[in-house]
Amino acid sequence: LQYYVYYGPDLPRLLRTYAELTGYPLLPPRWVFGLMQSRYGYRSRSELETIADTFRSKGLPCDALILDLFWFKEMGDLAVNLADWPDPGAMIAGLKEQGFRVMVIEEPYVTVKSRNYSEASGKGYLARHYDGSPYTFDFWPGECGLMDFSNPRTREWWTGQHRALLELGVAGWWTDLNEPTRHFQDMCHHGGSA
Repeated sequence: LQYYVYYGPDLPRLLRTYAELTGYPLLPPRWVFGLMQSRYGYRSRSELETIADTFRSKGLPCDALILDLFWFKEMGDLAVNLADWPDPGAMIAGLKEQGFRVMVIEEPYVTVKSRNYSEASGKGYLARHYDGSPYTFDFWPGECGLMDFSNPRTREWWTGQHRALLELGVAGWWTDLNEPTRHFQDMCHHGGSA
């Protein structure tokens, strides 16, 4: 066990000393420091593209458009709902040409109707009851389970579910409700109790 003590006249000097020991963090891309437009859900590609066109026609700065809810069919799908968002790759590419990045919301919940629920449940990626059965509960998107990120296999699988979105051109994620909002005392995780 090693201890490091930092001493200095001010916070900037302390931070510099700390970074010299641990390494300096990479700067995030410049666009994340700009205006990010979001509201409680754009419901379709045409609605989002209209918002983008309005920003540009009025000469308003905006660097990212955030898709809250409604971009997926079920919470936990991590897939664009093509009925309302046809050809999302072309949409994202067109928005990027106009100077917009696209971010999407996700939460650590998977509804029982999600295309990913069977696999997540069957492979033990969800929080569970102490008898080992998946722990489901009623929440705003419906009956769902909570991803068990204390399990390394869960983290690896969940990460892989994002590959297709990265290939579409999604530039970032709004990872919401990671506290998590619904977390029950009788819920068991790979890493232990709630």
